[in-house]
Formats: sequence, C-alpha cells, structure tokens
Amino acid sequence: MKSAKMSAIVLAVAAAGMASMSVARADEAQARSLLKAMSDYLGVQKTISFEYDTNLDIVNTQQQKIGLASSGTLTLERPTSFTQRAQADLRMSRWSSMGRP
Repeated sequence: MKSAKMSAIVLAVAAAGMASMSVARADEAQARSLLKAMSDYLGVQKTISFEYDTNLDIVNTQQQKIGLASSGTLTLERPTSFTQRAQADLRMSRWSSMGRP
C-alpha cells in the first residue's frame, strides 16, 4: 500500500516536472521567435531613431546622494550615418559617424 502511494507520488512529481519543462521550452521557443521577428523588422529599416532620458543616483561615503540626469536622441540612417545628441546636467555633446556602406 505504501509502495503504491509512493509510486503515485513519484509519478505525479515526475509528470509535473515534465510539464514545467515543456512550458519552459515553449517559453524559450516563443522568446526566440519574438526576438527573431524584432531583429528582422529592425534589419530592414533604413532609419531608426529614439529619444531617451536617464537618471543615475550615486551615494558617496558621507551618505550624500548625487543625482545625474541626461537625455538625448539617437539616429541611425543606413547604411552611412549614425548620430547621437546628448544633453546632460552640465554639458551638451554630439557624436556622429558618416561611414561608407
């Protein structure tokens, strides 16, 4: 009787483990599929651009909090141009690259 219960428990645990493994594989397959679709979409775009805002908080050894903020834009025009413009708290910078295909 105990042996039958133990076998049933082991079988149930094994089945649950297999089910969770198949779900994990399905999630991984779906993640790969989504990543490939996004990569394919970005791969055919001639121009990609976005704006960003960032904040970085630093606490020094005297427990003072220093906050650094910046924002900017990034533009990629294929196949020849890459431009980044950034505005930080104390300075503004621009970086560009005009290359050949």
